[in-house]
Amino acid sequence: MPFDAHFAKILIAPRALINLHSRDDYWANPYGTQLTHLAAQPIFDAYDKPDHLALHWRDGEHNQNIEDWAALYDFCDWKFYGKKRQLTYNQNPHPHYQYDSILNPYMEYFKNFGTIE
Repeated sequence: MPFDAHFAKILIAPRALINLHSRDDYWANPYGTQLTHLAAQPIFDAYDKPDHLALHWRDGEHNQNIEDWAALYDFCDWKFYGKKRQLTYNQNPHPHYQYDSILNPYMEYFKNFGTIE
């Protein structure tokens, strides 16, 4: 297929979307998850909803756990009920990876994209 998961993510924009992922789950490709998250962000920005796209990282294996549920509830309370969020989202799961270098041409395209009304 000539597209990646960020296309599915941008179809959800401007509605809220959270992705729950383990930074240690290499079978689920945390590197690719971070790339698709970064690649989808310009569309949420264009809708003037930059915080409607969230990615929560945890340690551990593939299976969902209580931390995932806590992050989901925190995100929903924040986005849908206006409660103060308790968690931090959209952190780089592996700071030693240079995600920006591979996305530079893509991000350059969206640099002056503007907003979608």
